[in-house]
Parts: sequence; C-alpha cells; structure tokens
Amino acid sequence: MTINESWEKIERWLARYAPEEELPGPAGLDDIARLSDQIGVQLPPDVEHSLLRHNGSGFVTIVPPGVVLYGVDEIARSKGRFAKGEESVYVPIGNIGSWEEIVDTRTGRIGGHDPEQGYFWEDDPLWESFSTVLAFVADVLDSPPPWIAMLPGEEEWEATYQDAVFPGTLSWTEEPNGPVDWDMDSLARQFGPIGGSNGNGS
Repeated sequence: MTINESWEKIERWLARYAPEEELPGPAGLDDIARLSDQIGVQLPPDVEHSLLRHNGSGFVTIVPPGVVLYGVDEIARSKGRFAKGEESVYVPIGNIGSWEEIVDTRTGRIGGHDPEQGYFWEDDPLWESFSTVLAFVADVLDSPPPWIAMLPGEEEWEATYQDAVFPGTLSWTEEPNGPVDWDMDSLARQFGPIGGSNGNGS
C-alpha cells in the first residue's frame, strides 16, 4: 500500500466519523529540502511522501496508542535535542507526551526514544518502516467496527469517535471490552507525562 493510499483510507474515516479533526495541508518540496539541510540527513522516502501529503498530523492522534506526527518544523526542532555522532541518523517524527517516535534514516525502521530509557527498537515487523505503520492504521480504520489495533505484546487499542471529552475526534482507548483500571505510574514511565506537547488529551 502506498503512503497516499494509506492516507486516503484514514482521511475517509476522519471525514465520516471525526469531522472535528483537521489534518494539516502538505509540505512543499522546498520544505523537505530545507529540513534535510537543517538536520544533516535525508528522511526515508515514505516519511517524505507523508509530509508531502500532510505536514504532520496537527493534534490528530494517528498512530495508537496516541502518537501525533510531526511536521517539518517540529522535526527540525526535536532533532536539535538529539545526540550527535552515531545517533545523528535517528530523527524524531512524532510523539506522545515526552516519548518520541523516531526513524533510523539508514534503514527506515521505526523506534522510540524516552528521556529516561533512551532509544529502543522493536523486533516486530510492524515497525520495519513508517509506511508499514501507516498502512496498519489505515487497514484498521478501513475495516468494519469495532476498529481494534492489536499491537505487539497483545496490546489492544480501539479507535473511537465517541470520546467523552473530545467527541467527533479520533481517540485510541485501551478499553475495547469495557473500562480498565489505569496504572498511571506505568503509563507515565512508558509514555512520559500525560498531556505533554502536541497532545490533545485523548
């Protein structure tokens, strides 16, 4: 599935079920070139193609459990916080709280960075590229409801547009079978403080 095909499925779901959401417009080729100059590496083609479709996701939590995607300016700002040297090939492309989703520009593989734990990479094929992750989300939202994403480790996250605080938006909730007893300390350790930058609290 191409990046554009994945975005088309996601956009259809948002238009039908989450009319309150608004995705940013496209970045330009000049924006991509400027970004490469600023961060000193070139993004994988699938990440660039996504930016040319939508310059980030604004406040829309595209990837479960609630990752918002960075635009070119946010990538440049966040990349400036990352270590130089060997790790300079890692580029942040989204976040949930203080946890950032990153891409290895040499391989295209998706990983994470936590201020306390540092960098980490999953072995699951889901994270082999950004296009794989986006296609996974697109297929979940393009399926009949309930829209449940089974993440590695058998975590189930359900997409809903009936959030009590933000109705008409895309929210991912870990309660497909009813309410759960949230372990907030565990969530904070895994994803960082709730309500961090660029989150909509969903």
